[in-house]
Amino acid sequence: MSSYSTQQRKALLAYLSRHPDELLSARQIADALADEKISLSAVYRNLAQLEAEEKVRRSAKSGSHEAFYQYLDAKG
Repeated sequence: MSSYSTQQRKALLAYLSRHPDELLSARQIADALADEKISLSAVYRNLAQLEAEEKVRRSAKSGSHEAFYQYLDAKG
């Protein structure tokens, strides 16, 4: 996949870069970006791309089946 930059991706990266030390679920991110008109599926799609590019790390909290994402680019 190409890493072309969309408005959704820019908004997602901007949000993640403001919360580099937090583990965030896709739902939390989508809720926070509701004003940007980004759907939950778009959040998942962009997170998958960012994970492949090693800009976010996906993990799970113990006792939860939900995936959480942490921004890595800021540490770079």
